[in-house]
Amino acid sequence: MLLVLLFALVVNIQAQQGQQTRRTPEERAKIIALRLTDSLQLSPEQQKSVEAIYLQSNQTMDKIRASLAPGDRPAKEDMEKMNNSRDEKLKMTLTPAQFKKLKEEIEPSMRRARGDRPQGDKPSGN
Repeated sequence: MLLVLLFALVVNIQAQQGQQTRRTPEERAKIIALRLTDSLQLSPEQQKSVEAIYLQSNQTMDKIRASLAPGDRPAKEDMEKMNNSRDEKLKMTLTPAQFKKLKEEIEPSMRRARGDRPQGDKPSGN
């Protein structure tokens, strides 16, 4: 948990300083797998599978983003389809208890750390 908070703090500081260098899909998958290994106590086999699942998801997301105009957000339907596909693969890799903890505790804290907002919400002042 401390690792998650520390990572969120570093990301937040970098974002505030305008140092938002997008990591590669491989880097993002590795970071998530390491974070989940600690939080969910994954076995080495689970860690490899989780990293591969997130790599594929990140690559799909990058393709979706590349097709958008600058500043546009992916369609909610595309995001749901990608997330559902990822979740089905994670269900086959994680135990039911691990998957429950991921969905109920870890993912919500990751969204808060990134500052995600509901689809369609635009920052004010535009």
